[in-house]
Amino acid sequence: MKNRRWYRYFIQLMVVALILTSIPMNGLAETAPPFTPSPNSEQSPEVEKKEEKELPAPHPDQLKKDKPKPTEVVEERTETEKVFDNNDGTFTKKVYTEPIHTEKDGKLEEVSPKLVEAPDKKIVTENTKLKPAFEKTVKDGKYVQFTVDGHKIQYELMGANGEKGEIKPSPVTATHEDNTVWYKGIFPHIDLKSTTFNENVKEDFVLREYTG
Repeated sequence: MKNRRWYRYFIQLMVVALILTSIPMNGLAETAPPFTPSPNSEQSPEVEKKEEKELPAPHPDQLKKDKPKPTEVVEERTETEKVFDNNDGTFTKKVYTEPIHTEKDGKLEEVSPKLVEAPDKKIVTENTKLKPAFEKTVKDGKYVQFTVDGHKIQYELMGANGEKGEIKPSPVTATHEDNTVWYKGIFPHIDLKSTTFNENVKEDFVLREYTG
């Protein structure tokens, strides 16, 4: 009798187990909504790292623009040298075969053979070791005076001899451009051209018309 009772309990337990296993578990589970991060939430390191990789490379022109430009160390100038601070902890020295600086008012300044008009109306170079002063108008053949190291010398055209005898220079007015000054028509059909440099002046007589 006791064995039948246990057997009945066992049969009932098996029936309950079969009923439970026949119920689908997904019906009992509540479906969770997909995760959407809040706009104010911090991004994960993985997302930030991905965005950094996707940034475009800077344009070469932008890199050049951001690079500091070298500046000259004026105190280190010599007649033939320039020194530049590259603003990155390094310096660059440039050495030239000819003087690029000459003294002006006690300082080494850039050589400039460009011609300008001085307050006394003479035509002079901006800054050269040899300092020419061209007359605005030729007078008695005098047209230029040179000064170097405190010494002066005056140039004067005396005249020209030919088949028609001696010809005196005409009192023409000078014209100038860059480092060249012209005395056009100083003699008949002849121009005088002077080109200035740091330590010398090149002179040419230009024949505009042959009349021989």
